[in-house]
Amino acid sequence: MNEKKFLQFLESVDDAYLLETERALTRKKAKLGLGRKAASLIAAVLVLTLTVSATYVATHWDERFLKIFKPSEAVMEQTAAGVQNLSVMSQCGDTTLYVEQSLGDETTIYFMLDVMLPDTVSAAEYAVPNENGDGYIPTIMPWDLHVYDCPASYADVCGMTMDETVSLLEKHGAEYCGSIGVQTECVDLQTNTLSYLVEVGMNDEQVDARLKTLTLAFAGLGDYTSNEMILEGPFLISWNVENHGDVYHYDIYEGNRQVGKIMLSGFSLQVSLESSTYTECDALMDDVRIVYRDGKKEAPDGTCSGSIILPEGRVKLEWRFHEIQVMDQIESVEIAGYTCKTALKNPK
Repeated sequence: MNEKKFLQFLESVDDAYLLETERALTRKKAKLGLGRKAASLIAAVLVLTLTVSATYVATHWDERFLKIFKPSEAVMEQTAAGVQNLSVMSQCGDTTLYVEQSLGDETTIYFMLDVMLPDTVSAAEYAVPNENGDGYIPTIMPWDLHVYDCPASYADVCGMTMDETVSLLEKHGAEYCGSIGVQTECVDLQTNTLSYLVEVGMNDEQVDARLKTLTLAFAGLGDYTSNEMILEGPFLISWNVENHGDVYHYDIYEGNRQVGKIMLSGFSLQVSLESSTYTECDALMDDVRIVYRDGKKEAPDGTCSGSIILPEGRVKLEWRFHEIQVMDQIESVEIAGYTCKTALKNPK
């Protein structure tokens, strides 16, 4: 993905403030000169192609992703480069890990981690009915997850402790520590398989570095309520990353002094201020709004984490959206008196 930098002038910000914006672009369009009849014919074909493509993309999303994210046609079109079909398997002793598909961009990657248990462990013992009563969810989860940007295989760590595994992986690559989230998803009693939705979030420095290889390592499967390890690892799975999408970067300036940053994608929003009068993260959360082109102005809808350093008031917030945002529908982001206009899809 090539990056283009440009200055953007704002219409609704005091003259004392400038936003230097930077946008990561993933697509380029070639301009063709066509006659009217040819253009009309191609337009008709494009309408048909787009309709077929949307259906094609939907049928090629993991059905669990469809259930979780409920993507609109606009979302599916936007995330066409964000869906990666993998079919990666890692045989870790008598336990098998699978990742069929990943979804995301340079800021966030989601994938379904399927863990086929050995014959000596029954998935039924660690399953409870889900809230809809139409299936089961696991009662045990992966422990002590780590994500690295280097290739690796289970053969590299077989027989090691988790500490030894971490030390080995750190020699070959950097650990991605923006955020890692795990959610219990479903249990397949017939195949003795537990499934988890894993979310890996990158901070702004990691986005610039661009994750190319993802290696997930974890200590085992455990019961957090009893603090008991049920199935001991370590376990490991690795693949090359090819999830891409539009990412908007904003450097916020007060005069000649940079005072903060904003990073926005369809999956996440990150806001940081170098110094402020805020004394708690919740107060800044209340001052952040997304303004949509249809006139709506709403607080970000997602899971938010934050940190603050006092007395400087250095604060950082990070949202993972519950629903994938359509970037073309966003007009601006408002934060603590600053208005951040988003760039057009294909600026001239």
